[in-house]
Amino acid sequence: MKPATTFLRLLALCACAAPSLAQQRAPIDRARERWEQLSPDRRQELLERFEHWRSLSEDERARLRERYHQIETLRERCRNSLPEPVRRDLDQLEPEKQREVIHGVVAGEVEERGRAILDMMPPHWRERLERAPQAERPRVIEAFKKEMHERALERLERLARDHGLRADEVARLRELSPSELMPRLLELEQRRIVRDVEQRGLPPFVTPELWAQWKSLPAPRFFERWNEAKRRFGPLPPSEAGAPKHPERVRTARDERLRQVHDAMRLDPSAMVEMAKLAPEERREQIGKRVRERVLEVLARAPDLVDAKQLAALQKLDGREFFDALHRALPEVQLPGPMRNKPPLGEGLPGKPPAGGQRPPARPPHR
Repeated sequence: MKPATTFLRLLALCACAAPSLAQQRAPIDRARERWEQLSPDRRQELLERFEHWRSLSEDERARLRERYHQIETLRERCRNSLPEPVRRDLDQLEPEKQREVIHGVVAGEVEERGRAILDMMPPHWRERLERAPQAERPRVIEAFKKEMHERALERLERLARDHGLRADEVARLRELSPSELMPRLLELEQRRIVRDVEQRGLPPFVTPELWAQWKSLPAPRFFERWNEAKRRFGPLPPSEAGAPKHPERVRTARDERLRQVHDAMRLDPSAMVEMAKLAPEERREQIGKRVRERVLEVLARAPDLVDAKQLAALQKLDGREFFDALHRALPEVQLPGPMRNKPPLGEGLPGKPPAGGQRPPARPPHR
C-alpha cells in the first residue's frame, strides 16, 4: 500500500481532514481529491498531526479515538438542537462553512462542559489539576472521572434499592460505560426528586411555576435548571442539605462574575451562521468586536474582577491587544478560539514533551 494512501485513510479515521469522510465512508478518491485542494499550510499541519499521532502509545491513541467518537456524537446532537430557522440558514451554506459553524457550536459546548467539570471538582482535585503540568492534565482528569464513576456506581446501588430495581437490571446498568451510565443515573435521580417533592413539598429554591415547567423535562435539562436554581439560591441549611460525604467547592460571587464573562464570550449559533460567509480575517475581526463589547459590559458591573483603572485601560484597547490584556488581568478566563495564541502542535498533549525538555510555565486549568 502506498504511504500516501495509508496517510489519507488515517486522516479519515482521525477526522484530521474532514469528519464527514469518516461518517460517510467516502471512497479514497474523494479523500485524495480533498487533499489536493488543501493549501500547503493546511497540508503541513495535517502531516505534523500524523507524525504526532504515530509518536503516541497505543493507550494514548485509544483515548484520542474515544474522545473523537464522543465529539462526533456531540456534533450531531448540537446540530439537531439548533433552532429550526438557524438550521435552515445553516443548510444554505456550503459544506465547508457548515462544518466551521458546527465546530464553533461544539467548541462552545465542550468548554461549557469543561467548566462544569471544574465546578464539580472538590477542592483537592481542583488543586491537583491546577498544579499539574499541561501534559499531565488529561491524566488527572481521567483519574477524576474514574473516581466519579466509582461514586456513580455507589449511588446506583442506593437508587436501585429506593426504586426496587431487580438484580439483573442493576447488573446491566453496572456493565454500561460511564457515558452510558450517567444518563440512566440522572433519570433515576430525577424520579427520586419528583417522588420526594410529591411527598414532602418543594424545596425553597424552586417555585411551583418553575416546577410545573421542569418536572417533565428530559433528565439532563431538568438537572441543568435544578442545579442552577440551587446555586443561585445559595447554601441550604444543614437540616435540608445534609452532611455531604465529599466536600464540594463553594462558589463565590467572583465565580459568578467569571461565569458571566465566559458567557459573554460565547457567540450564539445564529451569529456564527451570519459570520460564516465572511473571509477568515474579517470574521475574526467581527468576532473580536462583538465579544469585546459584551465583555466590557460585564466588567463594568464587576469591580471585584477589574478596578476602575484596569477597566479604563481595557476600554482603550481592541483586537488582539484587548484580549491579551484581558488574559493578563484575568488569567482564569478562557479566551475565544479565534483570539488565542495557538501553542505549537501537540504542546500539552500526551506523548508530546515541551520544547527543550523544560517544564512549561503554570497555566490556568485546561478545560
